[in-house]
Amino acid sequence: MAPQLNIIIIGAGITGLSTAISLQSSRHTITVLERHHSCQALGGPVSLSPNATRVLIKYGLRELLESKQSNHNNIAFRRYANGEILGSMADNETELIYGFPRWGFSRFKLQEMLAKAAGERGVKISFGCEVTGVDTDATSVTLKDGRVLKADLIVGADGIHSITRNAICGSDSKKCGSTLCSYMLNVPRTAILADPEIAELAEMSSFWLGPGQIVAAINMKDHGDMLHMGFGVQQTEQHEHWRKLGDLDEIRVKFAHFDPKVLKLLGLADRESSFIWNVHDLPPLSRWTCGHAVMVGDASHAMIPTAGMGASQAIEDSACLALCLDHAQSVADVPKVLALYETIRKPRAEFMIAKGREAGEDWNLPDGEKQQTRDKFFQTLTTMMQNQGWDGKVVWEPPLGRYNPDYITYMNAFDVMAYTKGRLSEILPEVDGEGKTGVICEVTELPQSQVS
Repeated sequence: MAPQLNIIIIGAGITGLSTAISLQSSRHTITVLERHHSCQALGGPVSLSPNATRVLIKYGLRELLESKQSNHNNIAFRRYANGEILGSMADNETELIYGFPRWGFSRFKLQEMLAKAAGERGVKISFGCEVTGVDTDATSVTLKDGRVLKADLIVGADGIHSITRNAICGSDSKKCGSTLCSYMLNVPRTAILADPEIAELAEMSSFWLGPGQIVAAINMKDHGDMLHMGFGVQQTEQHEHWRKLGDLDEIRVKFAHFDPKVLKLLGLADRESSFIWNVHDLPPLSRWTCGHAVMVGDASHAMIPTAGMGASQAIEDSACLALCLDHAQSVADVPKVLALYETIRKPRAEFMIAKGREAGEDWNLPDGEKQQTRDKFFQTLTTMMQNQGWDGKVVWEPPLGRYNPDYITYMNAFDVMAYTKGRLSEILPEVDGEGKTGVICEVTELPQSQVS
């Protein structure tokens, strides 16, 4: 029988809270430490694809989350100059195709609901507790006020600037960085709906793809009834922090050659909502674990938004970690099961990082032959999302090729719980069909997946 562990999770964002919920299902004692004093309203929308919603539904969160989510209705990829639709996805058909829905939320609302669910399940969330150090030898964390807290397991869900990553990886911490930058702002949906020329944009999410520039307009009905917009550009240097903008003139000049509807939306923007967001990802790390400490989410595999998978991959992490920990027969087994978690999760997460970078390149292509090849793929994407051309088989391993349509299936239809149980049954002795084992051995060499 797996031991009940005393677990500290650093970070009460989407990653930390979903991990707390998954681990609490095995009756561990969970404490989440969050440096902010409450859930944070800063940040844009987040989309959870079917591979993630299936996990949250499994943990009994459907009723809470589904009633609050902002359905996109349709997602359209558009040509930058005139708004011509290159491809579209009927978001409300996702559940018919993959068996589970796609949900959209503001980050703040999703964080708020996950905090509520975690608290109701016995998770202790301590706001205003900033972690300044992680000791992997002592399995302890040091807080800003000087307190030292010990645990059986430390889970670093502390994001792109992770303190846990520094402790686990040391000099191989892989400082993140890129020259991608996005101007973020909100437009009231009521103002958009009042203008017949652009009213349809308030009922869908759109992406305009241009040479070196992207515009995203995504529904955020659950947080101020806004359309959230991001204007992506390449910068010669990055700003150190989120930065408020005094006016929108810089954006208007940079995107003057875009679809007139984009400029019309910009004219309706709430100036006070505008800020600059540095877009980061991480190169592959040498390790995700050390002793009784492990990283999840952006701390270990941050990816740029063009992957469309950041939050969903973090939720997959939470499910896989919980299943792996079920195989620990004592506290001493924790490092071994963390190694299993890393082996199972690392290839898929790092594939998604690479696909995010690839999509970032494709979305910014100049006009020409490569751009035309990309546009043909978006037509294929529309076909795939309408369940035409997919044979219903789950793709378990990363598909090869830049424009392989199997990627859409690999992204959306993936069942992380089934995959994790299958991999554990390959790696460990005496694992039954439910993924349970009575003995955990010292694993020195882990086989490649044979899940089919």
